[in-house]
Amino acid sequence: MVCTDGPKAYLGVVRGPAGYSAPSDDAAHYTRSVAWQNLDAPLDFVRDLPSELTGRVADADARIVDISHFASRLEPLVGPEPERAAPSRDVEAVR
Repeated sequence: MVCTDGPKAYLGVVRGPAGYSAPSDDAAHYTRSVAWQNLDAPLDFVRDLPSELTGRVADADARIVDISHFASRLEPLVGPEPERAAPSRDVEAVR
């Protein structure tokens, strides 16, 4: 999983099943638990990520993009998935 915050990019591994929380508005709120790999050392979105990936992730109309094709190119950026999962934080995707 890739999540951006301005020029910063964070990589994570989705953990567990999807969840749903009742919204206070008309939008559906789905959540997934994520083990973030680089919370202490964010990547530079443009400089560090493959350009083919940044083009897909930067699309303002795309909220969820399948990036599994890029997994082998992203792993060297943060190292292999740890044997012991990093602390999880829930991520919410709004439809």
